[in-house]
Amino acid sequence: MTEQAEWDFLAPEEKIRWAWLAGIIDGEGGIWIDSPRMGIAYDSLRLVVEMGDRRTIQELKRISNVGRIYETPPSGRRKRSFRWETAGRQAASVLRTCLPVLVTKKAEAEIALAFALRQSLYITGKSVPPYERERRRALSEALKILHSKGRRPPQSNDSL
Repeated sequence: MTEQAEWDFLAPEEKIRWAWLAGIIDGEGGIWIDSPRMGIAYDSLRLVVEMGDRRTIQELKRISNVGRIYETPPSGRRKRSFRWETAGRQAASVLRTCLPVLVTKKAEAEIALAFALRQSLYITGKSVPPYERERRRALSEALKILHSKGRRPPQSNDSL
């Protein structure tokens, strides 16, 4: 199913909710591909929105019906904040639904969805061939380039 098709199947009132959610992701969200680290043995897609307004964060979770909410208490000059976070297939699903209306984070979402597609090709826990690890690494690097000073990722003739 294409990204546009998922959007097309939403009822008009749902499109309004998802467009609002996409706007929050565009303005306040972060799309990450985390490298393997303590407790996680594989690369992982992560979608995060953090802000001081608890109601907005709760609404993100309500609309998407995925993710978790975390609270960071005030510390020093830092105010209390709330974070909605989702990962893996759930993060990809949210991005896929929002893609037609994303603006600022559209290129990042496209890279993240290409990464999620690559991940879906192999069963978790099975050995991933070196060429596949390299493709995933290239997507992760492309996303890092977008994060740094808003530059576009390098173009490649290779299909992702």
